[in-house]
Amino acid sequence: MSVALSEVTDSPSGRIPVLDGGLSTALEGLGCDSGGALWTTEALLEQPHVLQRAHESFVASGIDLLSTATYQLSELSLSRAGMESSPEMIGDLLRRSVRIARRAGQVAQPDERRPDRQPGVALSLGPFGAALADGSEYHGDYGVSIAELERFHGERLRAARWSGADCLLIETVPSLDEIRGLESVLETLSLEVPVWVSMSLRSSGELADGSALTEAAGVISRAPIAALGVNCIAPEIVAGALEILGSVSDVPLIAYPNSGRVWDATLRRWDGEGRRLRDFVEDWIDAGVSAVGGCCGVGPAEIADLVSRVEEIGLRERPGVRGD
Repeated sequence: MSVALSEVTDSPSGRIPVLDGGLSTALEGLGCDSGGALWTTEALLEQPHVLQRAHESFVASGIDLLSTATYQLSELSLSRAGMESSPEMIGDLLRRSVRIARRAGQVAQPDERRPDRQPGVALSLGPFGAALADGSEYHGDYGVSIAELERFHGERLRAARWSGADCLLIETVPSLDEIRGLESVLETLSLEVPVWVSMSLRSSGELADGSALTEAAGVISRAPIAALGVNCIAPEIVAGALEILGSVSDVPLIAYPNSGRVWDATLRRWDGEGRRLRDFVEDWIDAGVSAVGGCCGVGPAEIADLVSRVEEIGLRERPGVRGD
């Protein structure tokens, strides 16, 4: 199903759409501990009122698309956390997450230029490694077969199709095997909702597992996806990755990197110095990006700064832009 990115995000005239930032970062800013095995899903289960406030903080930043607190939600992740799980339970939680994000869009301070605007909602679906909660989405060495990856994604996507989200955001995919599994599942299912796929990289030209980005992009572009991109990577390698993606695929490109720090899976924390995304976004636009945002370590204040910079740049003639 091919759907223009503009049908999912509704940005003010004069700029490209801006996605939200790291939900865990916003939750931590509100005093919520998101360092457990279920990460932001714990807020969905136990502190939905705090979760809504975190979403509201991004809406107030001027964004066009919220992502849900479901990155690590799956039957596998709940089972590994010692909780009851079933397809029906997963479906209920996915729908609940979308309702909370919608409510945040309705009650948060609106954009003064468009007082009736509400951001779209993307259903966040992390990779297989997210369910393991061991940081393996940053290397992709799962030790499982492609058939197992197909089963994992197929089960969750069947539940996700009825979530009520504006798009399904399959993100931080680190390996060629997982891309192959996703391509197979997406070719088989008829989801009737736009699917966006975003990958985790080790360099501008390589997935986190070392596979060539050109090969992965070629594989996933055979599936019915509505956007393709990169996320939770260092901001300085985004532009090169976008140029590669644009040479292989003709779908809209998205990019929402982290703050540039490095994840320590043992201590479960981000280390190092962060960078300002606003300092890089003009290069991403020149490389053909159609929507930008942030990931881990990028909070509401940083996203507001990014929105401001994107508005400064505005919509000018950009030969590399695809999609809308």
